Parts: sequence; C-alpha cells; structure tokens
Amino acid sequence: MRTTFIVLAILTGLNVFGQNVTKKEIKVFCNDFSSVIASGDLNKAMNFLDKDYVKTQHDEFLEGRTDQFFSELLAGEDKKGDFTTPSIKEIKSIKTGKISLSEDNGAEITFIIVLKNGTKITSGIHLKTESKDSMAFVGAVG
Repeated sequence: MRTTFIVLAILTGLNVFGQNVTKKEIKVFCNDFSSVIASGDLNKAMNFLDKDYVKTQHDEFLEGRTDQFFSELLAGEDKKGDFTTPSIKEIKSIKTGKISLSEDNGAEITFIIVLKNGTKITSGIHLKTESKDSMAFVGAVG
C-alpha cells in the first residue's frame, strides 16, 4: 500500500495524470481571444495563435490573406448543419462555449458566434496548452 502511494505521489508530481492548465485559465485565455476577435483587431488576434501554424497556413498557404485565414479558422456549423465561414466584419458576438480537455495536454474549444444577420455558428478550435503562460490555438492546414 505504501509503495502504491509513493508511486502515485511521484506520478502526480510529474503531472502524468493531468493538465498543465486549469479550465478556468483556459476560459480566461479564450475569453480574451473572443474579445479581440469581436473588436476586429486581427493583428492582435494573431498573438493567440501557434507561430508554426501561422507561418504554414497564413504566411505560406494563404499568402498572407488575413481575413480569409480568420474566416477559415472560425468556420463552423449553423443550426441547420450547414458549414459557414464567417467574415470578421459579419461577427456580432463571439463567446466561449464548451471546453473539453484532451489527452495531449490540450483542449478542444467550442465558440458560439452570432453574425449580424442573426445566424448562429458553432465553431471548434484546438488549443495547445503547455502552461498558463503558453497557450495557442491551432487550426486546420491546407
């Protein structure tokens, strides 16, 4: 029994079983991102994204087309199940929805986006979480 306790204490101390970041810390990060997106400041929004992802998808694949980059990152489904890629200029509000922790010390984040025409979109983005000071969104490439 004592050996089991010692092994569990060591593994817990090494963070083998858990996240490096709490859901509360993730929610703060996501809410900050939502506020920046809602303000339309795409240059500032880039600070919330993984640098390698930005280089590959934004700089190289999309050749710096920032509006298209964010439209595709925030793409999701409307209530009918139709896939929608919202223009930043069309966004009325964006809120953090569900946060699902993943096994890779990351999280799957659901954002609820309401467009100016009333369309509601549910968008999912992966968040890399190395620490509370090192989080970054990663989207699809290609």
